[in-house]
Amino acid sequence: MSFNAYLRGLAEVPSSWPAETLKAQAIAARSYALATMRAAGQRRERWSWYGCDCGVYADTRDQHWAGWAKERGPRGARWVSAVRSTDRLVVTWRSRVVQAFYSSSSGGHTASTTSWGGPSLPWFPARRDPDDRARGQNPNYRWQATRSAAAVSAALAHYGVGRVVGLRVRSADASGRVRAVEVRGTRRTVILPGGTLRYVLRLRSTKFGIGRAG
Repeated sequence: MSFNAYLRGLAEVPSSWPAETLKAQAIAARSYALATMRAAGQRRERWSWYGCDCGVYADTRDQHWAGWAKERGPRGARWVSAVRSTDRLVVTWRSRVVQAFYSSSSGGHTASTTSWGGPSLPWFPARRDPDDRARGQNPNYRWQATRSAAAVSAALAHYGVGRVVGLRVRSADASGRVRAVEVRGTRRTVILPGGTLRYVLRLRSTKFGIGRAG
């Protein structure tokens, strides 16, 4: 399908949001999809049993796509209007279409691609984002997760540390996202990437601190 036909079914943000916000989202999503397909091709991972014979995945691996349900959903016409009014607009850096990543919250500070282990890219600098709090209306600006000691030990059992007796952030990037965590156990101590701890403990992001509850 054409880019705009694809974008009309994209369900990344509510159609009730301000018109200019919808336009910005449409431009970012169009840029992301085009850059992704230019890099990976239209028949991405077609030989992989877990892959797709497609340009972009229709879920959070790329962009959440709902199709006709989005267009005909509540206020869907507003989103369609935003897609049409931005037409062929994309985000570029020196004539290069960039893979315009976006998220529901930056936690008050955006991350650069080096936070994910990638190369430094000039269009993805780490910057303060003072408006992310949205005057207290953004539920993802601050979050908290509580895990019992037993649950943490079970989640990290694969690393052979034994019963976990301590967790400590060893390093973080300029945005506050954790790069490395020290895990002290009854058997041994290991250093794990922040992304690994996020995955095994099911945390919202790598922008976290560690403390005792209670």
